[in-house]
Amino acid sequence: DWYNSRAYQNASDTNPLGPPEGQYKSIRGGSWLSAADELTTTTRSSFDPTVSRTNLGFRCAAAVP
Repeated sequence: DWYNSRAYQNASDTNPLGPPEGQYKSIRGGSWLSAADELTTTTRSSFDPTVSRTNLGFRCAAAVP
């Protein structure tokens, strides 16, 4: 999703969608380089999608059948 600092204030409670466009992308959680208080799924920040980072990755998730 594109980053919006007020996204949760304006979003639906069910399957919220981010803004359709923007300058920065949203990232959640932390990495091996993060401080302990950033290692949660509720930590949310923005980053420039044109810049690569060694501490940025993704997680795959699926519902249990």
